[in-house]
This record gives sequence, C-alpha cells and structure tokens, in this order.
Amino acid sequence: MLMQETTKRVEQLIRDLSRFNETPEKGITRRFLTSIDQEAKHYLIQHAQEQGLTVKEDAIGNIFCTLPGSNPDLPAVWTGSHVDAPLHGGMFDGVVGVVGALEALRLIREQDIARERNIIAVIFASEEPTRFGVGCLGSRALIGQLSETMLDDLVDQDGISLRQALIQQGRNPGAAVNSPADPKHIHKFVELHIEQGIVLEKLEKQIGIVTAIAAPADIRLQLYGVQGHAGATPMNLRKDAFAALGEISMALERLARQWNCVGTIGSVEVDPGTSNVIPGLVTCSIDIRGVETESFHSMLEKLHQEITNICSGRGIQFNWTLLSKDDPVQTDTKIVQSIESQCRTLGLSYHHMPSGAYHDSMIMAAISQVGMIFVPSRDGISHDHREWTNFEAIASGISVLTQTLIQLSQK
Repeated sequence: MLMQETTKRVEQLIRDLSRFNETPEKGITRRFLTSIDQEAKHYLIQHAQEQGLTVKEDAIGNIFCTLPGSNPDLPAVWTGSHVDAPLHGGMFDGVVGVVGALEALRLIREQDIARERNIIAVIFASEEPTRFGVGCLGSRALIGQLSETMLDDLVDQDGISLRQALIQQGRNPGAAVNSPADPKHIHKFVELHIEQGIVLEKLEKQIGIVTAIAAPADIRLQLYGVQGHAGATPMNLRKDAFAALGEISMALERLARQWNCVGTIGSVEVDPGTSNVIPGLVTCSIDIRGVETESFHSMLEKLHQEITNICSGRGIQFNWTLLSKDDPVQTDTKIVQSIESQCRTLGLSYHHMPSGAYHDSMIMAAISQVGMIFVPSRDGISHDHREWTNFEAIASGISVLTQTLIQLSQK
C-alpha cells in the first residue's frame, strides 16, 4: 500500500513539473535562469515547505530542503539532483533524483523514523550545459569551482553572460562565486537517477549501484580555413575548414575506442553556411568522457596532437578552448555497501556498474563521499522526448534511497 501511494505521488509530481517547459511541442526544455526554470523551482519550494521542510536558497540558486535530526550539529546527509533539462529532453533526467529525495524525506518524517543527522534534499541550480556550455554550475559553485572569470566568459546563444543572467534574475554574481559549502558540514551525498543507458534493462535488474562516474571534458574547437568559391577553387588548392572537421571527427572516434572513452561532436556551426561557398570557419563542441583517469587524460592529449597534425597538413589554423575538465570519481565503498544491503532487504535485484554520464555527484566528490542509485531507462533512451522510466521502478529506487538515508543518518 505504501509503495502504491509513493508511486502515485511521484507520478503526479513528475507530471506537474513537466508542465514547466519551453518547448511543449517536442520534449522538455528547461534552461538555467530562464523564467520557466525559476517557476519550476518555485513550485518545488512550495511543495517542500508543505511537507514541513525548512527551505533555503543560495546565491546561484541551489535549494536546500532540510529534515532535522536529533543532533543537527553532526555533518548532514545530502541527497538530490537537478531539474533543468536539455533541449527537447525528457521528463525524468534529474527530476527523478529531486522528486525521489523529497519523497524519501516525506516518508521518513511521516513515519517519524529516528535519525541523528539532518537530511538535506538539494535541488542543484543547473546540471545541464545547455545554456552556458558547462555542466554542473550549481554544484561547481558549492565546491568553490565557479570563478569571476567564468561569470563573464560563459555566454549563451543570445550573447548573455552568466553574470548578466544572474543579475536579470535578481541574484548577486559575486556571492555566487564566494559561497562554497563547508565540507565539514556534509557527511555523505547520495543521488538517485535514471540510468540513461540500456544495461539494467538488458540484464533485467531493478537497481544499479554505481561504482564509478565518468568525467567529462568540454571543448570548443574553432577551425580557420579560407573561404572560397565552391566551383572555381580546385580541390587541391582548398583550405576547407569543414573537411578538416570531418577528418577530426574520424580521429575522435578512433581515439575514443583506443583509450576506452567516448567522444561526441554534438554542435557544429559553419560559416558562412551556404551551399556554394567553401567554409572558412567552423566552430564545434567536443565532449569526451572516461572512467579511468590515465586513459582519459591520454585521450585528450592524443586528440589535441591529432588536430594539430590534421590542421597543419591542410594549412589551416585552429583554436582549442578547454571549457571544463573533471576527473573520474570512484564512489564511496560504505555507501555502495549500504545500497546493496537495502536492495537485499527489499528483495530488489541489482547490478554494480559505472556511470558513463556525469552527474552532480561527480562534482560533489570534491567535498564529500558520494554514491549513486540508478533505475532503468526504457530502451536506454535519454536526453530525448522519448525518455521513459516506469513510475513503479522509480518508487523502488526511492525505497532504496529512503532506507539508505536512514542508515547514513545515524551517528
């Protein structure tokens, strides 16, 4: 009966959040510091307050919903995720971790389960790189990794800087970069999330227990060729920026396989972008991820060298800007053991696995021991309007999260 109630409540809350959407014609889009993003978070603040939680918000927009323990001076247990969404994404990515955290705290409070530590549900300000090109801005601010330079250098497609966007929402940019969390006040951090892959579904497992989180590197690459007439310029005399990108794309794929990483060119701008003109400038994004630190770093070095050689051979120039780079993270053994214990107690099948996607947990590992719980994604689809996870599966994940938080909240 309790599981059925949780399933219904979670479904309602997730569907309610899906109404806060910039692109209702296709999928869900919620970009950081837009009016839609702020409305969704205001809705969650009201929901948390109605559940009897104490709510605070920091300068960048991280929201902290606290369920007090009997000894609030102890370092708190944190849980949570994000609700910003990529362009034409689904309604589960990040949202499951936020809704799950709030529901877990509701269950603990309503059943009056003893806990010594405060348990805090965190709604991170922004995890997706959709608007400003760098992911996990909310958690980066919490670990002191957001700088004054980034406030001006990170600019959206409309030319609005992160600093300007914060000011437009009535926020203090200076406070956003100078208000990190104190690691002494955080005991553990646990994040519930959809898998965003197909492993659990293929293995017919109900829960994924994350053992490592892949790190991303976000690169902006600009290739400077020579613009020319598409008919009058012989092939052997061209300095085609887009042709160089084609060669670079193949090198990226080869190196990713070689170094056990993944690489994606997801955004390309061609200038001037007309059918009868040889491209003189190409700007693209490169996303590289890996779970092994040494191979991840080697992949980056080798790719830079390949691009140097390709451009040199074609007589074009390039500019490589490393927007962000993080290191892979190993999750905390005690959290992993706790999650596994709860799965066995609840009779849920589980699988130990790495996370190929990065999450706020990866950033939070700089100031706290972290763990992650996955629930299956249908057909492994995510960052797409077809993204789907059964609500019963989410309820199972919340059960595991709730019991894990209870255990971790004891001194």
